Amino acid sequence: PKIELHAHLNGSIRERTLFDLAKERGIHLNDQYFSLSSSSSSHNKQRHRSLQECFVLFTEIGKVVVDLDAIRQITREALEDFAKEGVVYLELRSTPKRLLLTKKLLCCDNSTSRTGTFSLSDIATDKLATKRQYCETIIDVLIKFRKEEEERYKKELEKLNTSSTTTSSSSDVSTKAVINPRLPMIASFIVSIDRSNPVESGFEHVDLAIELAKEYPGVVVGVDLGGNPLKRSFIDFRNCFEKARRCGLSITLHCGEVPCSDEDQDSEAYQDALAILEFGPMRLGHALILPPTLQEKLARLQIPVETCPTSNVLTTELVEKSSGGSLLDGIKHHPQMRQWIQSKHPLCICTDDPGVFNTDVTKEFVLLQDAFGLTTKDFKDIVLNSVDYAFTDKETKRIIRNRIQAQL
Repeated sequence: PKIELHAHLNGSIRERTLFDLAKERGIHLNDQYFSLSSSSSSHNKQRHRSLQECFVLFTEIGKVVVDLDAIRQITREALEDFAKEGVVYLELRSTPKRLLLTKKLLCCDNSTSRTGTFSLSDIATDKLATKRQYCETIIDVLIKFRKEEEERYKKELEKLNTSSTTTSSSSDVSTKAVINPRLPMIASFIVSIDRSNPVESGFEHVDLAIELAKEYPGVVVGVDLGGNPLKRSFIDFRNCFEKARRCGLSITLHCGEVPCSDEDQDSEAYQDALAILEFGPMRLGHALILPPTLQEKLARLQIPVETCPTSNVLTTELVEKSSGGSLLDGIKHHPQMRQWIQSKHPLCICTDDPGVFNTDVTKEFVLLQDAFGLTTKDFKDIVLNSVDYAFTDKETKRIIRNRIQAQL
């Protein structure tokens, strides 16, 4: 069983789905960023993408995911994929957007040219969904999936209990293997704020998250600051998150994605990371490129880190910098991972963008095991501790923890 606390919706899209959606909508994708390569667990077959390339990729994905039908599909498929990997609790995050209400409007709208170029800014506003509708489309899929998962699990348990009762009275009971059903996945939603957008949109998204958290308690669980770390600073958005905190929202912030040093503490990157640590969010995303003074501050604060190994290696180009040239060689040069593991810093092992980085939670576990020799007990401890870092209520945490422990 696994816990996934850092997964972006668009970044979780299946590559096959991306091409299918583009074809259905007559939209051209830049082929240099996509290969339709088969998924592989080999550390040597990962696609190497820089941080800047990743943001170009998200732009490409955004060209295709332009309507609520697409959002509904990729949300459902993401839930299926995470559940298949044994994730029992998922927090999926996305930035609210104004998209087409349905793909049918795209097919008949004159603003879509035959060359496959398309801009939502050219669409009449009455054909666009509100940001609330965007979020509620995702929420609706999450709620339905939760219900399906609980019903499936209940039926499989009943079937198992019936089978166990039957076999226990037979003479060959010792040869019968008891197979536990896959645990149900509970999925929640984090409303993201993109730091490349105006600060006003940050307040808009916080207000929306506050409203939705009241209407969908336990489903909408928090807010996040993400987007291109070279665009604006957390300091610009601090008041947004102060408001979110006052209203009871859980907060996670992307941090430490841009290099900075103790020798240049006046730099924007250093001041941004320092401001985030001093703000004290409940969790941090990545936190991988921090100078010693900020590493020490993070260690003192013990803020849980949503670490995304494959993403970190590829976006910081550690593969190219390592002598072996593989993902495994790259992770061994992760600026923080070895120290985090040795000091038992609060960690949750996450994927970030499994569709973009051709990864899944299982691959992330295997990568860390191969690189740092983590044992089964180490992973058990990380998973159970990750339950504590989840943005959910105590009762849900108790249920999740009990289910996990029953299968460990």
